[in-house]
Amino acid sequence: MIASGGKAEFDLCGPLPRGVTLLEASAGTGKTFAIAGLVALTWALPAMPAAVAVLTVCAILFGHAALPRLPASDPHRRAPRLVVVSATDVARALRAHLRLVGYDAVIVEPRAERLVASDEPHVEAIDELELGTSDVVVLTDHDAPYAATVLAAAARSPARFVGMMSSRRHVVRHLDALRALGLSDEEVARVHAPVGLDIGGRSADEIALSIAAGIVADDHGRGGGWMDR
Repeated sequence: MIASGGKAEFDLCGPLPRGVTLLEASAGTGKTFAIAGLVALTWALPAMPAAVAVLTVCAILFGHAALPRLPASDPHRRAPRLVVVSATDVARALRAHLRLVGYDAVIVEPRAERLVASDEPHVEAIDELELGTSDVVVLTDHDAPYAATVLAAAARSPARFVGMMSSRRHVVRHLDALRALGLSDEEVARVHAPVGLDIGGRSADEIALSIAAGIVADDHGRGGGWMDR
């Protein structure tokens, strides 16, 4: 704590978290502020990030408030959404990876026998969803009987990313199936196949990680290569 001009200022040993600013309040806020703050802390403090908790305690105890003002969010902006087609182990792992970076997720699977309890939310057909520019669509079973029609719907939609798991030797066959459904070369070119970065993964988790990494790289307009090369 540093005294300055009759007020208490605080050196928090480093910059504030990105997006957090200081909200000034004078000591004149008085006992009401202190009592209300201390009551709130009895239940809120355990759930607060460390930096926010420190700022709040300083404000309550010393009257010179250092309260976090978080950046305003747009209530109309939808979170990015993964639309993962086919209930596979890769689909479930991909959903878990992308949820860690803020994605919502829904599984598309018409075959009820392939679904498990953890596959919620799910829909039976992709046309049950209104695809938009915040959506990424990934097909994880290129042998599914509906593979071509789902990819065609995704490629024609506003979805910002469309990908398909496939071995390189099967890609041409699948893309030809899209052309047979009437897709233009530009629409076919939207489909990333095989989808994912080349990290050599073999397990479902590793394959899903390569796909998730590719999607995040695409989010930021990057190619996904090594930073030191």
